[in-house]
Formats: sequence, C-alpha cells, structure tokens
Amino acid sequence: MDTSLGNASARESPDVRAVPPRMDPRGFALRSARALVLCTLAVGFAITYLVEQMMLDRMIGTTLQFYGRLTPVVLSSGEGSQLSGNLLQEVREAVEQQRLLSPVEIVSIKLYDRQGTLLYHSGDPSLTGKRFANPRLTSALAGEPAAAVSRLQEPEHIYERRAGHSRALELYVPIVVGDRRQVLGAYEVYASMAPLSRQIDGMRLVVWVTVLLGSTLLYLVLLGVFRGASRTILRQYAELQEQMGQLRLANQSLRQTQAELVHSEKLASTGRLAAGVVHEIGNPLACVLGLSELLARCRGRPEEREQCRDNLRRLTGEIERVREILRGLLDFARPEAPHVRPLLLNEVVGRTLPLIPGLQGETGITLKKALEEPSPRVFGDDQHLQQILVNLCLNALQAMDGSGMLTIATRLATARETTPEGFSVGRLLPPESQVGVVAVTDSGAGIPEADLGRIFEPFFSTKERKKGSGLGLAVCHRIIQEMGGSISVRSRPGAGSTFLVALPAVRGMAGREADGHA
Repeated sequence: MDTSLGNASARESPDVRAVPPRMDPRGFALRSARALVLCTLAVGFAITYLVEQMMLDRMIGTTLQFYGRLTPVVLSSGEGSQLSGNLLQEVREAVEQQRLLSPVEIVSIKLYDRQGTLLYHSGDPSLTGKRFANPRLTSALAGEPAAAVSRLQEPEHIYERRAGHSRALELYVPIVVGDRRQVLGAYEVYASMAPLSRQIDGMRLVVWVTVLLGSTLLYLVLLGVFRGASRTILRQYAELQEQMGQLRLANQSLRQTQAELVHSEKLASTGRLAAGVVHEIGNPLACVLGLSELLARCRGRPEEREQCRDNLRRLTGEIERVREILRGLLDFARPEAPHVRPLLLNEVVGRTLPLIPGLQGETGITLKKALEEPSPRVFGDDQHLQQILVNLCLNALQAMDGSGMLTIATRLATARETTPEGFSVGRLLPPESQVGVVAVTDSGAGIPEADLGRIFEPFFSTKERKKGSGLGLAVCHRIIQEMGGSISVRSRPGAGSTFLVALPAVRGMAGREADGHA
C-alpha cells in the first residue's frame, strides 16, 4: 500500500518521453493505393476465373446432355449389330437434324464405328475411312461420354483449322442400342467457342467494372477515415506533449520538495537528538574533569602511580566515548544520496542506539536487545537505515511517555512473515523471498485501528500538538521504498506497537562470515 508523498516519484522513471507518431498522409495514400491495386487485381482475376469455369462447365454439361439423348430416340433394340448401311444413314440424318436444334454453334460432326474408323465427316468427306488416335474417342467407344476444350492442333483437326477455329469444344458420345447397352460406335461434335468467348468477355467487363468501382469507393472511404483519425491523433499527441511537459515540471518540483522534506526531517531528528547528546557528552566530560584532578594529585609512590594509570585509562575511554557519539551524530546528519550495499543489521543497530536519548538507563525506559547471531546481512544504506531506526525509536519513546520497555530485535525471515495483520508500506516483495528484519516494539498506548492506514501520510500525527511534525513516518516510507524494502506495523490500543523494517537479504552470507565482503 503506497500512501506517502513519495510514491508517485519513486515509481516513475527519471525522464518519460513520448515518441511522436509518424503521420504521413501522402505516403499512406500511395502505399494504400498500391496495396488496393494489388488486391483488386487478385480479386478480379479470381472472380473472372471462377465465372469462366462455371460458364464452361455449364456449356459442356448442357451440350453433352443434349446430344446424349439423341441415339435412344433414333435407335431401338434389335436394329442391327453394327453401324453401317441404313442404320448409319438414320444416325447421320438424326445428328444433322439435331444440329439445327443445338444450343451451341456446331462446327462439324463425325461418326465412328466400334473400331474407331471415321464413317462420316460433315465438312470434309475426304477424311472418311481414316483412323485417329484419341483417348477421348477410346473412352466413348467404351461407353463413357467425354468432353474437353481442344486447341485443334492434331491432324484430324485440319478442317476446323481451315474454318478459322483455333479452339473448340469436343464432345464424344457413344451410340448405344438395346438393353444390353451395346456400343455400335460414337459420334464427335465440335462446338465453336466464339459465343462462349463473347459471353465471357461481357462477363469480364461487368466483373472488372464492379471490382474497380468497389475498390475505388473503399479506397476513398478508408482515406477519409485515415485523414480524420490522423488529425485526431495529432491533436491528441499535441495535448499529450503539453501534459507531459506539465507533468515533468510537476515531477521535478515534487522531487525537490521530497528532498527538502527528507532533509528537514533529518534536521528535526538531529535537533531532537541534540538535547540527549549534550546530556550524554556531559557525563563523560564530568568524568574527564574528575579524573584530570586525580591525575594532578598523583605522587611518586608505586600504588599511586598505578592509580594514576588506571585513571588515565578511564579518561581515555571516556574521551573515546565522546568521539563515538559525535561521529555517530555527524554521520546521521550528513545529507547523502542512497547507496545500497550489503549491511550487517546488528552493526547498524549498534551504531544507532547510542544516538537515542533516554536509552542509557537513567530514565524509566528499559531497553531490551534480541539481536540474532550471526547478524542478518541485507542490502541497504546504513545512514538511511539509521534515520529510520532513530525515527521509530523516538516515536516509541514518546508513545511510552517516560516509562516502559523498548525491544529491538533482528532476525532472518520470509517476506510473508513480515506482513502481519495491520498495515504495510514500501516495496511488495515475493512472499517466499528471504529478508532481514529489524523489529522495534514499545509498550506504549498503541495506535487506534482507524489511524493505522494514515500514520505514513505526511503531516498526520497521533501526538499532541507541538510534539511532532507528522513527517517522520512519511520520510521513513520514502527511504525504505528507495532501498527496496518495506515497513509493516501492528498495534492495538493499550498493548503497544511493533514496527517491522524488512530489507532483501544477501543469500548465502550472514553475520561474521560475510564481513570480508561488506
């Protein structure tokens, strides 16, 4: 759950830039026209081919059906066993008579006996008596009609070529008599392709005009839609660019405000620590003064010199204590950008606790430390983690109002275990990932359930006026999110509060085993 002022900036990339759309109406018009021409040609040729095949199939079927009914009418069972003499004359006359009623234009008609010998040719009698090898004639003599469009290039087509035909429809119809379906021969009909060609040409004209008009209309509609869409996109892009500029300015201002907020809270925390630090430094300095007076009274006797050396060691220790306090305070107050690296949690806690006033046993606050050994090792920034711990400890001391127990604990856990029934902010870590945890628990008054969802909001505080700015936990949220961790809290009124600071653990290394790599 992201509720602090820094959420939007923490998630946003440093510089978000839009890529301008490439709008080229003229180029689009040319490309779409080229594509439409190709599609029109493909559709036109496909439709033309399909219609031609349909018309040709219909012509073949009609003609074959028309001539296939001829011989059963002319012949009856028992009228001879071969096609010759009077029977041949009757068939020839019937075929010629049928020619006048034919639905197609007949070029020539041929009659063959069962051996494939040409008995009759309507246009060239000189070819009578010859045989021509033809698979379709063989099929017809076997009792199966055959039809195909031929290019008239064989020797048997000499008459048709002289008549000016290069292509014709060939029909081969068997002459069958009797119930036994005896084949006496076959007749061949050559139908002109000229009428069909004229019909196909007319059909092509209709198809191509229809396709071209439809494609042109579709192109004009698409072009109009594109132009309207491009104008809308360009207008929206300009508005988006303007909004992006405003957002960038707002983001820069927000980042600057956040930096100032973090620094201000750090200075406020430093100011609150100053009073305690003065007290902490006052005790060592009083000891230093007292020991200095004792050193001034040293005499030359051995026992007195030994006492002087003991006082000198105590004096050195107190001076070192003052230096460590001042060094810790300086490190805490120094403003630096986050630098995430491997840390030992116990060491960070050890450097932070001396900075907290009221934890040195002179008040009603009892400090309990439960630091896991070896120390959990995590990824984080030591100074920023110190600031989080200082803020949490100061809040805990104020919640206990001078008396109670403050518990600081560290341990390794999974991210699932650091999400108690309460409230959580920061990065969402995988439930089974390993994390290092610092738990800060106080025995104060607790936080009302209605306020848990707001404690990380800027300027929200459950304290009395003039006792806090309401920025401490908001800054903690901002810092923990930058370090890739989370802060969880559980609390009940009258039962104290526990804050869990979780950071990604360094796998395979913990405690002193990793000191050489830190």
